[in-house]
Amino acid sequence: MHYSALVEDGYRRLAAGEQVRFVWESVDQDDYSFRAEAVWPAGTEPFDERCPDPDPLVEEAPGWYAYVPDPADAARHGVLASAEQRSAALVSGDPDNLLHLLHPNFTWTTHRGDVLDRASYVRANTEGSLRWLEQRLDDPRVVIVGSTGVHTCVVHDRVVCDGVELTFAMPVTQIWVEEQDRWRCVAGHAGPAR
Repeated sequence: MHYSALVEDGYRRLAAGEQVRFVWESVDQDDYSFRAEAVWPAGTEPFDERCPDPDPLVEEAPGWYAYVPDPADAARHGVLASAEQRSAALVSGDPDNLLHLLHPNFTWTTHRGDVLDRASYVRANTEGSLRWLEQRLDDPRVVIVGSTGVHTCVVHDRVVCDGVELTFAMPVTQIWVEEQDRWRCVAGHAGPAR
């Protein structure tokens, strides 16, 4: 638990062995599958501007509370995870994994203005003289509307093209749709390169 998760008025402190209640979220961090979002001493009122409304809290066992997330939060996490998987598929050069993440009607506009369909995009990124070394997604943002997610970020690419290592940074917009409990990219645009 991080000190900033303590929810108390005044000086924030806990004593060793003190019983607490907490709100947690499922997320991988420091080799754990969850982290505390808000922690407070048992028997005290936890709710302040940093705590969720009491309604979405569910007592799973005495003193163990779980926050029932907004479905849009889960969707945002799903889009971000899928975008990271797409980046990993580019770096691994795995056409099957890349195809799995792209909608059959996928269209991509490159930073040079070329428009690629799904098959052309996969070929351009897994065959030939282009080899991906890294793609990092910075400042990711996701807006969810129904079963559609709009993901924007700045990508930092490191590739080898015709034997020359190149680096790029550019804004990217990706449109993801949820079908059959998975997110697939249906369209995207990169650029201009910075």
